[in-house]
Amino acid sequence: MKKFRKITNVFLALLMIFGLLVIDVGVKAEETLEVTCIEETTTTYKNFELTKLDSLTDNPISGVTFAFSKNQTNLEEYLTTGTNKPSWKGDDKVTEKITNTSGKISCWLNPGTWYYAEIEADGYIVDSSIQVVTTTSTSRQLKVFKNTSYGKLRIVKLDQNESPLNGAKFTLTLLGNEGEPDTIIEENFVVNGEITFNQLIPGRYKVVETEAPSGYDLDPTPQFITIEPYTKEGTIFELTFINTPTPPVYGFLVITKYNVGKTITLQGAEFGVYTDLACLNAVEGSPFTTGIDGKTSTLTLIPGTYYIKELVAPAGYTLDQRIATVGITAGLTTSYEMENEITPPTAGNYASTLLIGLFLAAFTALSYACFKFTKKRVNR
Repeated sequence: MKKFRKITNVFLALLMIFGLLVIDVGVKAEETLEVTCIEETTTTYKNFELTKLDSLTDNPISGVTFAFSKNQTNLEEYLTTGTNKPSWKGDDKVTEKITNTSGKISCWLNPGTWYYAEIEADGYIVDSSIQVVTTTSTSRQLKVFKNTSYGKLRIVKLDQNESPLNGAKFTLTLLGNEGEPDTIIEENFVVNGEITFNQLIPGRYKVVETEAPSGYDLDPTPQFITIEPYTKEGTIFELTFINTPTPPVYGFLVITKYNVGKTITLQGAEFGVYTDLACLNAVEGSPFTTGIDGKTSTLTLIPGTYYIKELVAPAGYTLDQRIATVGITAGLTTSYEMENEITPPTAGNYASTLLIGLFLAAFTALSYACFKFTKKRVNR
C-alpha cells in the first residue's frame, strides 16, 4: 500500500509540474506574440486596416489623421469643433488615429458600425466626407484611400529692370468647370517681391493685378495658368508680372517781367528756378530769359514747390534780390509776375549826362547860327 501511495504521489507531482509548465508557456506567448487568428476576440487582433496612398505615385502617405466614432452625430460635431463633449462615453467618443510610415492605420474596432473621416493631411487635399464600416470579431476590414496633393504657385513682381517690387495687390481665382461658378481663392493679397501658394486645388486659375506698387502703372491684363498636383519630383508653377513707372503728370510755369506799375514788359531778365530754398538745385534748362514780350518760355515741371531767383536784371533796371516761392499743380499753368525798378543815376553818371546835354545844346545853337548866316548871304 505504501508503495502504491509513493507511486501515486510521484505521478501527481509530475502532473503538477507538467501543468505549471504549460501555464507558464501560455502566459509568455500572450505577452510576446501578436495573435493573428480570426477567432481571437481580444484587442490584440486588428480587425480594421486603412491604407493612405498618393493618387499620382501610389506612395504611402504618413501623418494623415482620421477621426473614429460609433456615433455619426458626434463625429459630425467633432469635425466642426475639434473637441469631445464630456457626455460622450465609450465608443461614442471620437478617437483620432494617424497613418504610420507605411501609410497604414491598423487597429481593433469593437464590432459594430463605425463612422470615420479624414481631418488632416499635410500637403494633400483633405477628403472630409464621412465613411462607414461595419466590423466583426472574425474578419478584417481593409480600406484604401488615395489623396491628391495640392498644387503650388509662385507669383513674382518685378519692375522694368527685373528688380523686385513690393506692395502690389492681386486677386487669385479658381475657374469653375462649365456650368460651375468661379471661386476667389485670395482677394487683394499683397505681393512683396514674390509670394508662393502651397495649397492650391489643382485646376485652371486666373490671376489679376488689382493695385500696382506706388509710382508704377497697373498691369490690368489677367494671366491664366493650370495648376497640377505637386510631387517631390514636381515643379512650382510660376507667373511673373512686370510694372513700368508711371509717367509723371506735369504742371507748367511762365514768368513775366514788368517795370514798376506794369506799364511795360521788360526783355532780357534772367531767372533761375530751383527745387530748394537755398537755390542750389536748379531745374533743367535754368536760367530762363524773358523775351521781347517780357515772358520766359513755358517751363514743364513735376508738381511741387519751386523757388525763383532773378539772376540778371533788364538793362537800366535794378536786380530784384528777393526769392519767390511758387507751387506747381499737375495739368495747370502757373503765371508768376515780377516788377523791376529803374536804376537811379549815380553822381558820375549825372555829370556825364549834364556834359552831354550841354554839348548837344551848344551844337544845336551853333547849327542854328550857321543856318541864319547862310540864309542872309543868299538873300543878298
